Amino acid sequence: MRKSLNNKNRTRKSANTKTKTNTKTKTKRGGAGDSKSIKKCVNTFVKTKRKQYGKKTKDIRKMLEKEARLKFKNDKPKLDETLKRIKEFTKPSKESDKILTDSDILTFCNPNCEATILEPGNKLSERYYADYKSNKKLIKLFEEQRKKVFGKKTNVLVDGFYENAPKKYLDEIKKQGAISFCSPATKIIK
Repeated sequence: MRKSLNNKNRTRKSANTKTKTNTKTKTKRGGAGDSKSIKKCVNTFVKTKRKQYGKKTKDIRKMLEKEARLKFKNDKPKLDETLKRIKEFTKPSKESDKILTDSDILTFCNPNCEATILEPGNKLSERYYADYKSNKKLIKLFEEQRKKVFGKKTNVLVDGFYENAPKKYLDEIKKQGAISFCSPATKIIK
């Protein structure tokens, strides 16, 4: 009988740790459902955003090439050189694409905004201290920015989205599949 009581207690403990909820953000931490929603966000929202970024880059390249052709129509060597630089400038590298994708995942597919400046709690995320341990000035800058955003609060998230973000923008990204907005932006420039 003692064995069965211990097993029940273990089950309860493990079940409780999987479904802890943050009362401020009203989201579950951990568990399989959480990783499924994150994967869905990455597969829908982030990949769509990357495609839109690629389309905008192509449009910019076409516009720059058109202007260069008008400006250097009589100077073939300068035109060729300028077109080459435009192509290099507008073609993203794999490294930069990965950085942008990781940034989007951290911002839009991160239900509790972990490892960001908006992570709930009393101080800056431990990740900042680990990543920037050699740059004390940068850590101080992040801490000051966090104080400005949080004030005396310990949480500035509502359902994983920054509470002061523009409602119209939040509605738009939620519709597109985002599950968080982990940026202290109060104005969105498109």
